[in-house]
Amino acid sequence: MNITGASAAPIAVGGASNSALEDPAFREQIQGLKAVTAAINEAYIPSALRECFQPGKLREYATDLDLVFDGAIQEFDDGTRGAGFKRSADGGMNYHVALMLPPDAAHITAHVELVREEVVLVESEAISRRDVLHALDAAVDAFSALKGKAEALGHGSQPAPAAPAVMTPDSGIFMGSIVRVENGLLAQKTGRDPDKLTWHDISKLQGRVPMVGENAEINYKQGVGVVKERERATGIER
Repeated sequence: MNITGASAAPIAVGGASNSALEDPAFREQIQGLKAVTAAINEAYIPSALRECFQPGKLREYATDLDLVFDGAIQEFDDGTRGAGFKRSADGGMNYHVALMLPPDAAHITAHVELVREEVVLVESEAISRRDVLHALDAAVDAFSALKGKAEALGHGSQPAPAAPAVMTPDSGIFMGSIVRVENGLLAQKTGRDPDKLTWHDISKLQGRVPMVGENAEINYKQGVGVVKERERATGIER
């Protein structure tokens, strides 16, 4: 194929005497071809992104990247479309990824967060790409950096559950059924109020610790509770 304005002589790649490469008209044609190719690619991007931004495709991409797609595509008032993805992390945390496709569909943006109990601990800068798969790839690549940032801020582990905020007796006699045992404490149903519980610190009890379902009598003096032994039935068997 001959290109108008270019030398008909064979092109020697890398040759200093290659007149075709030095021909201004030839270089102009090459630049023109590149511009046309770029324009075609630019025109194709919106349709390609819209085609990929469908539930079936998004679920396929999510599976490949070990993400969970929530299955829904949101439509915002300005025409922007959004989709959400998750992956579990250590310490009760989760990674959240939101993909946003603007109305012109010229690019796609990923937003990545590390969340615990719907509270955002850390988040990344917005990630912009020209296709869905590369945007998700970049989001997944950001996970380790977010985890490191969260650990540096002291969010690396799930705090242990706190013991019930209760007061244990210092003196008095308490009678009733044991209804709960948790965090080293006994809960005893006492009094006529169905919602009233008396909590006992097991470490401050003397005698056999009663079990759930048992009726117990506990006598406190100076913060120490003595568990009354249950009387055994006596008699002569016949």
